[in-house]
Amino acid sequence: MGRVVGAFGVRGYIRVMSYTVPVDNLLNYLPWFLDQGGRCWPVEPTAGHLHGAGLIVKLPGYDDRDRAQALSGALIQVAPTNLPRLPDGEYYWYQLAGLKVMTCPPDSGFLGRVERMMATGANDVMVVSPCPGSLDDRERLLPYLPGRVIQKVCLEEGLVEVDWDTAF
Repeated sequence: MGRVVGAFGVRGYIRVMSYTVPVDNLLNYLPWFLDQGGRCWPVEPTAGHLHGAGLIVKLPGYDDRDRAQALSGALIQVAPTNLPRLPDGEYYWYQLAGLKVMTCPPDSGFLGRVERMMATGANDVMVVSPCPGSLDDRERLLPYLPGRVIQKVCLEEGLVEVDWDTAF
């Protein structure tokens, strides 16, 4: 949901890059779980506000710049149960990560798995990484365009079907 990018000021505030839209929605999904190097622990911000393109946040127990700076690079996660329910046919990015990506029948081909999603401005992009059994060893960037490129998403089957020429 976000990432700690560094300290802000001398009183222990942190700068946060939020992956939510709008950016300050991240402050609504509490508690946060900070994941740093495989170590994960819960925190609840005591204050936070928009600052430029990100957030400035105060965490309990982080009262000086050095302690705050030590959190740099930590990922911010939230429990899926704290997220609002989406309408049918819409998905959170975390739900797509790891799904198999197949081209549509009749020429079904296994392209790989969704490694991650990226925001590009025009549309979101699925980063599809090769894995055992995939057609080749190419990473592909597929525009996330439902009804055009994305033909079907089935979380139960762990599958995304795409209309995509395997030459690209």
